[in-house]
Amino acid sequence: SQTDCYISLSLPTASPETVRTKTIKNCKDPEWNETFCFRIQSQVKNILEMKVYDENAVTEDNLLFTVLFDVAKVQLGETVHLTFHLNPKTQEMLEVEFTLESIPVPPEKLVTNGVLVSREISCLEVLVDNRWTKKEPSEKDFLFSVKGSYEKSQTLSLGSFWQPLKPLNFHYIKYSLSELWMALAEKKPHFCSVCEDKKDCHASLSIPLDSLPFSEKVAVAKEETINLHVKSNDWSRNLDVRLEFDLCTKEKNFLQKRKKFVASALKKALHLQQDLQDHEVPVVAVMTTGGGTRALTSLLGNLLGLQKLGLLDAISYITGSSGSTWTLSHLYQSADWSHKDLSGPIGEVRRHMTKCKLSCFSLESLKYYAKELKLRKQEGYQISSVDFWGLLLEKALDDG
Repeated sequence: SQTDCYISLSLPTASPETVRTKTIKNCKDPEWNETFCFRIQSQVKNILEMKVYDENAVTEDNLLFTVLFDVAKVQLGETVHLTFHLNPKTQEMLEVEFTLESIPVPPEKLVTNGVLVSREISCLEVLVDNRWTKKEPSEKDFLFSVKGSYEKSQTLSLGSFWQPLKPLNFHYIKYSLSELWMALAEKKPHFCSVCEDKKDCHASLSIPLDSLPFSEKVAVAKEETINLHVKSNDWSRNLDVRLEFDLCTKEKNFLQKRKKFVASALKKALHLQQDLQDHEVPVVAVMTTGGGTRALTSLLGNLLGLQKLGLLDAISYITGSSGSTWTLSHLYQSADWSHKDLSGPIGEVRRHMTKCKLSCFSLESLKYYAKELKLRKQEGYQISSVDFWGLLLEKALDDG
């Protein structure tokens, strides 16, 4: 049958972006003849994922076939023509040509455990000098975006030239061959219904990140220019996670120390005559899910039940998500919570859950929420309604 096919290509070890071919309309035997380039590192395993889709203008595109190819099968300096058999019954095939070439650049410094890969990161600094040539500017916004960056896109509002603008930062993979895209958008009046997003793009600019630094005057409107300065700095921050397959030394030491408490609790609860041997002591974890106040009360009840059975000290780990983490944060306010009767914390939570919540929406509380959200945004976090909800819960479950 006739299809509107296109192919998407993804190589996560080379680029966070997924690229695609053009769509061949109403064709039973489509031919693309398009070339895509990826910069790969031989130190890691590079698996190219190719997906064949049937494009649909109304519903979600239909995934027809998925092909995985190990790039290591192509030798350096070699060009290989391969045929992938997609459906033996209908004899559908995909013909692809692969070429592996060397490029005259220093190798990228990678941190990897053979499965997970951490690549070199650069920090892009974008500075707009809002000194205009003739007059005070009208209200305008710059939209900057870098595909594959952590921030994705950011908006910079142009105001008075008496107030210098702060630079924008984008964190991106150093060798991703991406580009900075800039557009100047002018807000429409609120009564204007011509454009839904109330913005009209007046100027755009694309700067390849491998051509930095960039420092030029950019015309954004008639008789209006700005000075745009873009530079890239290496991001030398160490990893926040450890790429290994085993527990760290400190965690192993913790488990070793924890064994004597677990062994003692099990001996007492199970009325054992002899002490457990080191290899007989299990590692027990309590795993919980979310569910708001139901998860909160459920975990409290289960922990109280384990305490009454004398098995609370047999636990080495407690994990939670969403509502069950409210339980953990409440209990962890006391370092020795597990040595106290949990009926006390349960009564405290019951009091908070049944009290009047109007104080959560007082003027003082709203000012506190705004202050905390502003501080979190200044720290580089992306603010959403979830952050506001968390502050509401903090007020609801606390006397402060």
